[in-house]
Amino acid sequence: MRKLTRNGIEKARKLQEALQVIREARMELEAKNDINASLSDQLYHWHQVRTHYDAIKAIASEAEQLSRRMSYEQLPMAFRQGSAPTTTVKLAGIGRFTLSQRTTAKVTDWDRAAQFLHEHKRGDALRVMMPASTMNSTVQELLKEGAEPHPGTDGIEANTYSYTSFTKE
Repeated sequence: MRKLTRNGIEKARKLQEALQVIREARMELEAKNDINASLSDQLYHWHQVRTHYDAIKAIASEAEQLSRRMSYEQLPMAFRQGSAPTTTVKLAGIGRFTLSQRTTAKVTDWDRAAQFLHEHKRGDALRVMMPASTMNSTVQELLKEGAEPHPGTDGIEANTYSYTSFTKE
């Protein structure tokens, strides 16, 4: 079992302190908001709020990009490597991590898609405007049965990719 090092504990403490500073700055901005101030003062204050928000949003966006890259690229490879590839790992005190599969499908030619689905006894699933989730699950079922749609001839473009999910304890 992996434990936090002193350095890791210190970094976590510093992060919590930084988050508290950000919360306090936000509360201070909120407290200074004066709906009776002049328009120019309110605009200046709003600019300060937006600047604060934009800075936080940029950091959050960077963290989201890292999280997505890890979830969709790095971690699926790590799950499959090693002497005993696995699909689930439980970390004590954190939660369960699971490698899952998701299929997405987009109709590129409705007539050909309808023909493909009818040929594979799924024509009843086809609607003029089939919800994406229904198309995704229908194509996923077909892929499991060995029927793979080809965009050029069947009018459906399908992709299956791995991702990592997290369930909190």
